[in-house]
Order: sequence, then structure tokens, then C-alpha cells
Amino acid sequence: MKPQDLLKGCCSAPSPQASFPIGLEEKARLFKALGDEVRLKLLHLVRDQEVCVCDLVTAMGMAQGTLSHHLSVLHQAGLVTARKQGRWNYYQATALALDPLEVFGTEKPKAKT
Repeated sequence: MKPQDLLKGCCSAPSPQASFPIGLEEKARLFKALGDEVRLKLLHLVRDQEVCVCDLVTAMGMAQGTLSHHLSVLHQAGLVTARKQGRWNYYQATALALDPLEVFGTEKPKAKT
């Protein structure tokens, strides 16, 4: 049988609308948040303790506005908590973030030679 024969008549009758599991939008938001190296680094920094955004700016070496955008994406995905104290926000990884963070393990990065 030719491959073209398999496709004949596939669209001749209306097919029912596909059904998808509930909650895919939230899962997509989670994957989007985890799909960026900067956000993974941020999660690594806040996984064990609450960290002030001012310290994250220093550690990451990027502008506060850019960093705030990445933290907002993580917060919207439910991967970090945010707490405002005075003029600074403090972030910490949620339980939801801990499983994906296992990819980091406990090893320290190797020194570049």
C-alpha cells in the first residue's frame, strides 16, 4: 500500500474536537518558566533560603528590571514565593520548584581550566 493511499478520505468526514486534560494552561506556564537558563539559575539561588532581590541582582549581574521580569514569570508559575519588606522583595522557591531543581544535584560546579 502506498503512503498516499493511507491519507485518502482522512478529512472526508467531520472528526470530533479533540479533548485535552484540564490544567494544561498551568502546565504550559510551568514549562515556560523552567525553559529559560536565567530562571533556572534564579531557582537554584532561592531553593534553600529566602533571598532579597538586591542580592539576586548582584549574584546574577543583570539589571533589576530584567531580573524582576524573570522573577515575575517564576512567581506566576507558582515556583517562587514573593514577600515585600520595605522597598525590597524577597523570593524563595516553593515545594513545586524542588523536584525540577533536582537536576542541579548537590555537586559544586567544576573549576574552568
